[in-house]
Amino acid sequence: MSTTRGKYDELLSLAAMVCDDQADEAAVARLDELLADNAPARQVYLRYVDVHMDLGRRMAPAVMPMSRPQSTGFSMPSRLLLAAAAVVTLALTAWFVVSVSFSPSRTVMQQAQGQGVAVLTDADNARWAESPAATALGTDLPTGVLKLDAGTAQIMFKSGAVVDLIGPAELRLDGVNQAHLSHGALRAYVPQQARGFTVNTDQGLQLVDLGTEFILWTDGAERCKMQVLSGQVMVFETAGSQERFNKVINAHQGAERTTAGRMILHEQVNAAFLEPWARLGMVAARGTVLGVGTQALIGGDSTDPENDGDPDRDINYNAVFFGNDEANFGEGEAAFNVFDNQLGAGNQKWCCGSGDRLRTTGMIVGARFDHPGVLRQFTVASSNDSPHRDPTHWKIQGSADGEIWVDIFEQKADQPLWTDRNQVISFEAGVDYAMQSESYRWYRYIALQTAGRSLDEKIGEHALGEIELFVDFDTAANAAPHNLQMQTAAKTRQTE
Repeated sequence: MSTTRGKYDELLSLAAMVCDDQADEAAVARLDELLADNAPARQVYLRYVDVHMDLGRRMAPAVMPMSRPQSTGFSMPSRLLLAAAAVVTLALTAWFVVSVSFSPSRTVMQQAQGQGVAVLTDADNARWAESPAATALGTDLPTGVLKLDAGTAQIMFKSGAVVDLIGPAELRLDGVNQAHLSHGALRAYVPQQARGFTVNTDQGLQLVDLGTEFILWTDGAERCKMQVLSGQVMVFETAGSQERFNKVINAHQGAERTTAGRMILHEQVNAAFLEPWARLGMVAARGTVLGVGTQALIGGDSTDPENDGDPDRDINYNAVFFGNDEANFGEGEAAFNVFDNQLGAGNQKWCCGSGDRLRTTGMIVGARFDHPGVLRQFTVASSNDSPHRDPTHWKIQGSADGEIWVDIFEQKADQPLWTDRNQVISFEAGVDYAMQSESYRWYRYIALQTAGRSLDEKIGEHALGEIELFVDFDTAANAAPHNLQMQTAAKTRQTE
């Protein structure tokens, strides 16, 4: 099973937008694509809508006022009905299959009074201990302990919160919006209507989510770590010293309880902090997240140390750029936009390439400098949308002649490094990759695989937001800025 961020993250995000009447036409169209010919996705979607409507009925006033009715925030928008109708038209038979898999809508209160507080929505090689009932997809889960010896399982609480549990782990379901992790790791996605979703640990920590996504790990003894991937989470220390930890953890920050019982706030997280989740394949723990958006870029990299490059006129850059796909700035979301010192939509990113090129030569973009040097640091940022276009297998390479390429950095994992859109991650020599013994004039990025794994996800599409290269040149300074000279990658070749 893919983690929430992989398999169902986009689906759940779109479902939340549609249910909250915040989806535009593009979002509704994308939801149609995800649901068409995909029965498991429709199961998750129907359960989400079921929970959403139950919450609306539960929270609606018992007697409607005589004045103009006020929205409860849980009404079903017409666009949602249109989206559902479109899917019914495309796959009517599959909808009947889904209807058999899940019982008709019930109120959350009824579910909490004996009909279960959560639903098992996905599983992959899951091996349960002392929980034989929790084996079939669609199973209603009552309060109690789930012991997952191996594999992964996805649990949707009746509040709408979704938890990916990674074995070996033990999770106690305490209610429709509350759980207790005794040991193991989880990833939680909490839409707005489930704000307040709470997870407790044996170490006396309590995480109260404010509508976000976070990961949590505990060894079941003394150590415990959490990181917020998006949004905010309140972390309370419910036991321990008089000066108890009580903080709001923001996106990309983390908190840790050490073996000495001391709580630490991590403003930035590194590979060492993420190691428990990386070991379980939940994250690819390399680099340091600097933040989101143009303001998170370091600036002044070796391609444009003065930050005065003009992509519209292709001047004032201290490098000659090259690529094998849309090798220019500007129109068509071209490749050189990764060097424009901007993050955003449209021509502030590189997208979307050709599936054939990704599978054959790889997607290539790079810079040639006037003098050789050693790459001491670089940043790579995700694009503004479509996580399935994020690279999962990519390299930074150097060359002395533009012909023979040497790997400097390689990232290969099932999931992308990025956990947010327009997210900037920094990589440092000696920390995230080995120090170079040779100096190079040519540096390039090459992507060989993206997160898209199916035709529905348009396998082969690729996108990137920005690249910054920080080179220590062998001479005192690189040459003065010169006008851009566009080159294709005719002289570059993959040397794996």
